[in-house]
Amino acid sequence: HLSIRRQRQMCIRDRFNSEADMPLYAERGSDLLERLRQVKTVPDIAQIQIIKNRLWNGPHAIVAWYASLLGHAWVGQGMGDARVSELAERLIRQEVAPALVAEYPQMAEVVSRFAEAFLERCKTSFKDPCARVGRDPLRKLQRNERILSSIDLARKHGIATPALAFGAALAIHHALQCEDDKDQEARAIRQVYRDNHTSVEAVLTHDSDCNGKRFPGLDPITDAQLITAISDAFRQYPQRDMATRRDDLCIGA
Repeated sequence: HLSIRRQRQMCIRDRFNSEADMPLYAERGSDLLERLRQVKTVPDIAQIQIIKNRLWNGPHAIVAWYASLLGHAWVGQGMGDARVSELAERLIRQEVAPALVAEYPQMAEVVSRFAEAFLERCKTSFKDPCARVGRDPLRKLQRNERILSSIDLARKHGIATPALAFGAALAIHHALQCEDDKDQEARAIRQVYRDNHTSVEAVLTHDSDCNGKRFPGLDPITDAQLITAISDAFRQYPQRDMATRRDDLCIGA
């Protein structure tokens, strides 16, 4: 019999997508699991976790930040805005998914399945508040987290990442506009931005302590190219697209 711990390691179904047509993935090696029709076995379950995190978690936050800035309260509502849906499509189809396929060519079918599921799920997420999805922007901008790690992987394979850089810039814009007092990380970003004369570079390179957690910033020298890309995207963000009703931008949940 498989231990509970082992079963948890081997089977993944994320709460963001629990549709019936999405299989459970399990690491190969159990005759029992091989016989279950709803379970798809793979050589390395860690690769499934990476694919899921890159395709869902990073783009999910970016979609929420953009939708919120444009005045939408829910992810599904935001996906009805062509600007948001076009960004989501670009993120998935031209940047994140191609990078994952380049890194794990044997997992191309899995990447495609997760990519399509993500986009379809976002379109119907009318009970998925942007405020909840967009929380904790400081953590989501860490080097080993969902967005910047996807940029690193794409660049490793020669794939340009303007949408991901724009997504990272949206995290800062969202934090600057956020009025949710519960989001301490957004407040920390605002403080650094103001203390450094509205410097995006200062936000990206600042070593922060927030809510008992340490958040190291990017290195000004080794990460110079990445810092420049995000900073440029931040400054190019069309201010006219930002919603004028501030109470719609960031609602605590």
